[in-house]
Amino acid sequence: MIRFFTLAILIHLALPDSSAQTKNSNLLVVIGDSLVGYVVDADRVREFIGNVVITHGEVRITCNNAIQNLTRNEVELIGNVIITQDSITLRTERGKYYGRTKTAYSKDEIDLTNGNMNLKASIGYYYSEDKRAQFINNVILKDSASTLIADRLNYLSEINKIVAVGNVVVRDSGSSSLVADSLINFRDEELVNAFGRIEVRDTENNVSIFGEELLSDASKKYRLIEGNPLFMQVDTLDSGKLDTLFISSRIMEQRTDSLDMFIAKDSVKIRRGDFSSSNSHTILYKDENKIFTYRPEGDEYPPVLWYNNSQLSGDSVFIYLNDSKLESIDIRENALIVSNVGEYEFRFDQISGDKLKMLFSNDELSRVDITGNVLSIYYYMADSVANGLMKSSSENATMLFEDNSVNDVRLYGSPVSEYHPEGVIQGKEKEFTIPTFLIRGERPGIDLFLKKLPVKVFYNRGRD
Repeated sequence: MIRFFTLAILIHLALPDSSAQTKNSNLLVVIGDSLVGYVVDADRVREFIGNVVITHGEVRITCNNAIQNLTRNEVELIGNVIITQDSITLRTERGKYYGRTKTAYSKDEIDLTNGNMNLKASIGYYYSEDKRAQFINNVILKDSASTLIADRLNYLSEINKIVAVGNVVVRDSGSSSLVADSLINFRDEELVNAFGRIEVRDTENNVSIFGEELLSDASKKYRLIEGNPLFMQVDTLDSGKLDTLFISSRIMEQRTDSLDMFIAKDSVKIRRGDFSSSNSHTILYKDENKIFTYRPEGDEYPPVLWYNNSQLSGDSVFIYLNDSKLESIDIRENALIVSNVGEYEFRFDQISGDKLKMLFSNDELSRVDITGNVLSIYYYMADSVANGLMKSSSENATMLFEDNSVNDVRLYGSPVSEYHPEGVIQGKEKEFTIPTFLIRGERPGIDLFLKKLPVKVFYNRGRD
């Protein structure tokens, strides 16, 4: 009698409650090779052993063993757990599935696959109702194009959206990578928004771009970086020393559609070795090794550049590089060079013209050609003692340099010159300037760029 009563209880516990199924559509359907039923603290429990299959609407689960709590409508999954829903497959060694919330959970490492995308983490939740996954700790997402690493990640399958948070690193199949504090990726639209301490890195060209917010549209081959952006390219000189090109601005764009170029807008500062610049709009043509800056309509002042002790300005400036070395600088429209003369308070060599071309050899200025309406003032020095100035005009002019100092000045095309002795100009230097003479602001120092670099860049974290 006792055995029969026990068997009856076991049979009752093993079979689904038809009235409960009617009342609760969230009830799980579980089958396996064998089962045992029992009661724990008033909870009705069934334990399935071997080849367990669980179905719950669109969700199908297989595992080695399972412990189902009928009262709580949840099941513990043990061994070789595989959860599938449409194209989504999750794998783990141990986890739980909650019937009421339609949620799967594992803290035993979890792996999600959807098409060519694979997502792994130490801990994971999967919400089958809205096909959403939440992964925590050591998150790695891989597809055919890139690898993403993060501390936490939410994946919304229905809209193919990813939200990654904490030490986010994205590496593509080439040499590019992105570091950020957080990231939102609409995968179908190829849109990425990144926030926090951002670094876009191109290891092949030794380029990094830092900022606080990034918008990337891969379909349009476009990136926008805001929040104090800084462009940095590190090169190695023939001497073995490192030389770095810095560009900072308020807004920075990258376009790789027809031309591979970076665009810096608003309060642009540039520095590379002895060369620096301040302007409002700069374009770096990466493939052409060319930097272009110009005077936008409405700007009061033209771009200004500094090289050694000289200040240069003009409406349009083209800077040409060869193997990352300065090759030439072309200044077009209202070209002007102003150079300090020794330790004197207000003595400047000055030359202006319609166009100006500076030529460099081994990163040192060797020659300057000025064409069209040339005006110049050149101070004489005799054994380091001031000895008057020469004021000249011509159609064209050439300045030859040695050790970055003027060695010779040649005038062509109806040259006119007049000499002013030292006694006439002493104390009256401000009266001896050409019409376009202008001294602009402070030269950007290296500290301006270095303080924009992050203290710590979360880049190579070794979690491939």
